[in-house]
Amino acid sequence: MKTRTFFLLCLFIGIGLTELGAQNYSYVGKGKIYEDIVWPVFCTDENGEIILVDILTGGIEVEHHIGHVKNGVAVWCNSQYTGTIFGSNGEKFRIKEVWRTEIQVEAEYIGVVTGKIHLVGDEGTHYIMSCIVDWYSFTITEVTRAVCPGPKK
Repeated sequence: MKTRTFFLLCLFIGIGLTELGAQNYSYVGKGKIYEDIVWPVFCTDENGEIILVDILTGGIEVEHHIGHVKNGVAVWCNSQYTGTIFGSNGEKFRIKEVWRTEIQVEAEYIGVVTGKIHLVGDEGTHYIMSCIVDWYSFTITEVTRAVCPGPKK
């Protein structure tokens, strides 16, 4: 839901700001932007399999969107989100998400959404994931990378 809202906002602002040629646009929001995030976290096990290791919940406090419009047509949109999210054991994580949408069907604002998520917990847990999400439901359709390096020593 947050991604669809954002992308529509990006696209409408971008199209409205674009008159000639290629232009970029930017939008920053702060505050309690999204409060009820539920996010699965995956790691790669010793057999090279990507497995679910936790379900995190929390919110996003800052969003930053950058889009590109060429000749009045949206081409791509990048989104960055930061916030606080909690593991099932109560560990507090700082989350940083970076999402990129390559716009494929302008009339419907549909594109391929790829993202990178970086989570650092206050008890030393560390997760790094790359994934592809479904445009409509914002659910993960494929985890392309899942690294869990553990605490820094």
